[in-house]
Amino acid sequence: MTGPWTMEAIKALGPTTNVETAASVLDVSTWLAYELIRRGEWPTRALRLGRKIRIPTHDLVELLYPQNTNGARSATDLAAATINTDPTIRGNDAVPDRTASPQSTAAHG
Repeated sequence: MTGPWTMEAIKALGPTTNVETAASVLDVSTWLAYELIRRGEWPTRALRLGRKIRIPTHDLVELLYPQNTNGARSATDLAAATINTDPTIRGNDAVPDRTASPQSTAAHG
């Protein structure tokens, strides 16, 4: 598609789209899109289905038009998933591991 992507055009893609189209919607290169997905920094969900990666179009619509959707994810949730620009944080290091138990600081005697 040439020109800016409208909400209607994104919705017309169906429930999911490929990475190339999602990159076009967000006006980034396909290479950058795959790199951000690989590093866990892509701003929407990326569904891995075998060797294929699909992007939910609802996530794209909510990211670009947050006031016009009634989805389960809020604009605040998506803002938290925006592209990391801090060069000191790489990959999933930006997301704290909430599954790890805190280490004990008690002195062993």
